[in-house]
Amino acid sequence: MIVRAPAGANLLPSIGRAVSAEFSTTMMPPLAIDVQTLEYYYRAMLAERRLNMWLLGVFGLLGATIAAVGIYGVIAYLVTQRTREIGVRRALGAQSGSILRAVLARTSAHVAIGIAVGLVTSWLLSTTVSTLLFDVHPHDAFVYVSVASMLLVIGTLAAVIPARRAMSVDPIVALRLE
Repeated sequence: MIVRAPAGANLLPSIGRAVSAEFSTTMMPPLAIDVQTLEYYYRAMLAERRLNMWLLGVFGLLGATIAAVGIYGVIAYLVTQRTREIGVRRALGAQSGSILRAVLARTSAHVAIGIAVGLVTSWLLSTTVSTLLFDVHPHDAFVYVSVASMLLVIGTLAAVIPARRAMSVDPIVALRLE
């Protein structure tokens, strides 16, 4: 990677020596003057904020991963609890599609309630993080829609995978589980 120095960067040592010589007198010891470009000071000023935003992003991604695993675990547990019901339905001749729709309808209500509570809570608490945001509005609709969509997809997959597993169980075995 080739990094070009900003315009005038090669003049910085001579500028520092000239300023130091101008202000140094016999009565004052030589001054240590640090001459840098404006870009350097701008980057230094934003370095802490960038680190904070990077850390918030990493922790946000970690939180989303934990939420995904949690949603999957809860929904998978709810569907597993219904394995006996699914076995009875299959034994009575229910089609796989109708069972899948019933499971999705039941679990989508849980997911929708969780998303609604999460959206309202995050909307109310977003003003506390607004001081950390740079060129981003705390009530960005795209962020809210994308997070809600991601959680809806995770909730749907969390319901489909265990439901398909429960549907593949023999109805006799499912009835004997309890």
